[in-house]
Amino acid sequence: MNTATTMYASALRQAARMLALAVLCLPLAGQEADGFRYEVNDDGTVTITGYRGPGGDVTIPAQINGKPVRVGHRAFMESPRNHDRMLTTVRFSEGITSVGREAFRDNRRLTDVYIPASLTNITRPAFSRCPALMNFHVHEDNPEFRSIDGVWFTRDMTELRHFPQGRGGEYVIPDGVERIRDEAFRFNDKIESISIPDSVTWIGKQAFRDCEQLTELVLPKNLESLVRQGRHFMNCTSLKRIVIPDAVAIIPQYSFRGCTSLEEIVLPRSLTQIHQAAFEDCKSLTHIVIPAGLVRIQGSNLFAGCDQLKGILFLGDAPEVTGSNHFPEGVTVYRLARASGWPAPGEEWMGATTAIHQP
Repeated sequence: MNTATTMYASALRQAARMLALAVLCLPLAGQEADGFRYEVNDDGTVTITGYRGPGGDVTIPAQINGKPVRVGHRAFMESPRNHDRMLTTVRFSEGITSVGREAFRDNRRLTDVYIPASLTNITRPAFSRCPALMNFHVHEDNPEFRSIDGVWFTRDMTELRHFPQGRGGEYVIPDGVERIRDEAFRFNDKIESISIPDSVTWIGKQAFRDCEQLTELVLPKNLESLVRQGRHFMNCTSLKRIVIPDAVAIIPQYSFRGCTSLEEIVLPRSLTQIHQAAFEDCKSLTHIVIPAGLVRIQGSNLFAGCDQLKGILFLGDAPEVTGSNHFPEGVTVYRLARASGWPAPGEEWMGATTAIHQP
């Protein structure tokens, strides 16, 4: 057999071995038991990757074929292909310890979730876009979480994890809560008023995003941080007024973008930075006062789309600015006569005409 023939035969054998290995692996990537699609992991556990069962009231097993179960990323996410198998209730069996990100996203009929004592690792946001969700039920022996009147908190009650999206009206956050988790109220288009205790010092990204009926929100006086990923109140289209308490130093990106009814916002004296598009498309805002301590505007489109904005008063020296397209056409930037770094009255600053403020 010549060299070329030998090499060809060797290549065929290698291809055959690879094909056989691929065939052996196929069942591991697509096995199914009682409607649960799953994969077997190298550590001997099972990850549920999909669901083909009848829907309704579903209990997720702690084991499949004797192997411990995890719930994978988007495993039960609703799609047009499984609209006839929509979940109404999810019960995790005792023994399950882990649920992946967005595992139950878009389940439009899901109303109740039962969390056992063993389930202590749930990657946020596991239950986003579930508009009928009314209650989280947490087993009293769970060491990480608890539920109070159906709302999901950490065990020590220092963090509000998730407010059910199906609930509306008014809600009073219990005193002692210190943190409002990322996306805790996101997509809730029914909530109208939220009372936040002064114990809250930290609000996570997108915490109130898309709360379209939220008209009243008083931020706590001890609030120290709006996390930098921003979008905290984005698209709260009914919100009319908000006061940001002293101690907050940064308004992160897109924080109030799309708050089309916002007429008044009071910024804190502690403010030093405002980031990308923080007030973009606040179409009802007519005037705003910028505190003296502001030193930096970072990014673009700070007030872009604020069609009714007529005047912006800066109480301090001209801040450092990056980006462009910060102001709508026709707006006037007012500053104090003694402030430095500004152009002469009548000249433009970042595309807006400047003037001396006359008290």
